[in-house]
Amino acid sequence: MAQHTQPVVYILHGWAVDPQNEQKWQAVRDILHTNGIRTVFVGLPGLTIPLPEEKPWTLDDYEAWLAEYLPGEPVILLGHSFGGQLAVRFTARHPERVSQLILIASSGIRDLSFAAQTKRRLFWLAAKVGKVVSFVPGARALLYKLAREKDYYTAPPVMRQTMSNVISEEILTDIYSIEVHTLLIWGSHDTITPVKNVQYFKKIPHIETRIISAARHSPQFTHPETVGQFITTFLDSQ
Repeated sequence: MAQHTQPVVYILHGWAVDPQNEQKWQAVRDILHTNGIRTVFVGLPGLTIPLPEEKPWTLDDYEAWLAEYLPGEPVILLGHSFGGQLAVRFTARHPERVSQLILIASSGIRDLSFAAQTKRRLFWLAAKVGKVVSFVPGARALLYKLAREKDYYTAPPVMRQTMSNVISEEILTDIYSIEVHTLLIWGSHDTITPVKNVQYFKKIPHIETRIISAARHSPQFTHPETVGQFITTFLDSQ
């Protein structure tokens, strides 16, 4: 590696309450380790570790928590989906604490397509009037399923509100202020964060973009060798 010391990548995972979350990252982590890159999997409050307090969080709460969690010296941040949204916010707020940024299918960009707007309306309806329709057998569950928010449907109330808070926040302003060297990885068949969103991240002056053909929202799980090589090459070039 070009660095004199072994680089360490801090991984911010996506929005999933999944006991296998860290295990799913192991394949790409093993590849990075083989190439001399250490990784630290960061368990996020409310998802892989408990919330410190029983109140809904915002993206700023996650950013403040991360500021306390990470070491003081500059680090390499890797964020997938919600983890990417958080990594962008943190980098924008603390540019001196991030040496390189790696984003995989980052969320935080509002989709203005008809389908996405319909989904948001259904999601809003589920969140706001779920109690009103709860007396109708199966009605509330149907609303959540129509909104395709399984994580929302199965989450406890405090995390439902947290998810609503996070979804409502865009990171366009944050993106425009980022100047660190950035690697952007996206799947060409991503239906959760569409590949067209790449255009917004190209506002970052020092960015490299890699699109993985036929990959969906989590290429680090389905194409770990490709993702691992992209990351290794990117860090080697710095």
